[in-house]
Amino acid sequence: MTLRLKIEIVRGGDESDVTEIHRFDISNIGRSNGGRDHVYQVVEIDMENNKGFVFEKGILHRREQGAIALIRKVLSHCHRLSK
Repeated sequence: MTLRLKIEIVRGGDESDVTEIHRFDISNIGRSNGGRDHVYQVVEIDMENNKGFVFEKGILHRREQGAIALIRKVLSHCHRLSK
């Protein structure tokens, strides 16, 4: 399963004029700690330059912590963001 985080520009608040500028695909690639934690890989895609790369493998997360907590972990690992 993949959680996709999109960053978009909405010009003038007009939903018909939206440009996606960045994307993170956060994919469950396994389990750890006796199955209690899920292991995630993150692919970062710069939509403006059409470049993507795996920037993190092995983010540990418990699903009961929720999607927002996972997104915070991903963003805290963004070493290459905006480069």
